[in-house]
Formats: sequence, structure tokens, C-alpha cells
Amino acid sequence: MDAYTVVGRIGEGAHGVVVRARHNLTGRLVALKKVPLRRLDHGMPTTALREIKALQQINSQHVMRLLEVFADGAGFVLAFELMLGDLGEMLRDASRPLTRAHVKTYMTMLLSGVAFLHKHNIMHRVSSLLCLHLILKHSCAAPWPLIKGSS
Repeated sequence: MDAYTVVGRIGEGAHGVVVRARHNLTGRLVALKKVPLRRLDHGMPTTALREIKALQQINSQHVMRLLEVFADGAGFVLAFELMLGDLGEMLRDASRPLTRAHVKTYMTMLLSGVAFLHKHNIMHRVSSLLCLHLILKHSCAAPWPLIKGSS
């Protein structure tokens, strides 16, 4: 964590806390997901290692990019590219309903991300394809907003 300065909190999920941070050398803003390891005597869980390996191999404009992974105390940290927010936030904050064109764009990008994962033998739990897991790179005001699926 020495390479980053935390500048805000993004949220908390089942597997850890996500914070907004700035890389001290480059100034790049990122999302850091801090994942505690509850049983260090058994090492890092196989499922976590498998997910990290898969994320490191993914290169798609429709899937949030993992920048680096590093140990931090009794856990590890995943550094992701920072996104604007999630689809749920955007829908709650919208001053007007989404147009059909926007819905079509979001669905096309979501399905493109899932298709990319499937093509690379990576399965995404359907139950976690929620609005809060659909991360937006640009606002709906952009002509072609990008949506990135996260797990």
C-alpha cells in the first residue's frame, strides 16, 4: 500500500473494502480492493488465485482491467482501473429515463463482456450480474458509454 495514497472510499462487498487511491509516482487514480485472508495458515485460497490469474489474462474493453496485485498485511490488494460508478448509481441519479438506444448499448456491452469471458473459458456467476456490478467508464451523457462487467 506504500505506493498508493487513499483518497476516498468506494464501497464494501462480501470479499473486502474498495477504496479510491492515487498512485504516488504516476498520479493515476485507481480502485483498490482490499481482501483480508482469514486463515493465513492455509495460504491464499485456490479460488482467489484462480480469479486473480484469470483477471490478469483478460484484455477486453468490456471487462474492468486488473492493474496489479500485492500483499498487504494479513491479506492482499487488487488494483483496478478506476471507473465512474455503477449502473445502479447512474439509474438512481438520472434526471430522465434511459432511452432505448442507451439500454441497447448497455446490454450489447454487457453481453459482449460476458461473451468475451466465455470465449476464454471464464464463467461469470449469473447471480452477480447486478446493477452494482456493472461498472461504468463514462456517463450516460457520452455518445457511446462503455460498461465494464466486474465480478
